[in-house]
This record gives sequence, C-alpha cells and structure tokens, in this order.
Amino acid sequence: MRGRLAASVAFTLAGALAMSGCGSSTEPELYDWSGTWNGTIQDSTSGPGTLTLTLTQTGSDVNGTGTLTITALQVLLTGTATGTVTDTQMNLTVAATLPFSCSLTVVGTRSGDTVTGTYQPAICPANVGGTFTLTRQ
Repeated sequence: MRGRLAASVAFTLAGALAMSGCGSSTEPELYDWSGTWNGTIQDSTSGPGTLTLTLTQTGSDVNGTGTLTITALQVLLTGTATGTVTDTQMNLTVAATLPFSCSLTVVGTRSGDTVTGTYQPAICPANVGGTFTLTRQ
C-alpha cells in the first residue's frame, strides 16, 4: 500500500510541476530600437550620403525624426519617422517636409547595433533610393 501511495504522490507532483509551465505565455522581448542611428547611404542614382534616425519606442511602434543627406545633390531631407519594429526588422516611413514634401519607405534588418537595408521614395519629387548601413550611437 505504501508503494502505491508513494507512486501516486510522485506522479501527482510530477504532473503538477509539468503543468505549472502551461498557460504562462511569455512574448519574446523586442530589441530596444530607441536612440540615434547614424550611418551612410549609397543612393542608386546620386551616390553617397548620410542617414540619421532618432527613434523612441513603445512596444513595437517607433517614432522620431529622420534626416537624409545626398552629398552630390546637396539635398537634405528632414522629417518625422514612424513605423514598426520586431527583434530584427524595421519598417519606417520618413515624411520629410524640408526642403520639400517627400516620403521615404525605410526597411532594415538589425544585427546587434547595426542596421542594413534600403530606402525608396513613397511620395517624393526627388529621384532617391538606395541602400544604407546605420550604427547605433
């Protein structure tokens, strides 16, 4: 009888321990994308330049500012940045208002404190688009 009781108690405890992990869903934490990201661009038609994104993050949403400079054209676009992030992906729209209205779609992949990706005009009179590499400052 003691053997059955001990086996029954052991089985019940094992089941309770196994079930204690059930139902506790923990979502993976997102990388922190907040801060200033600065780096270089290679515009497909106009050559090198710079891109700076200053972002704040709430959950998977990011907001901030973006500045794109194309050296050869002496073009400086500055505006608001809004979008979403995951652990490794960034999808932003930079709506520039200076010196003219221009929206860019910025898509990047993160590895540590480096992001590489592309930017394309969404609504923009300037013919800009290319690749970038940013590092968190």
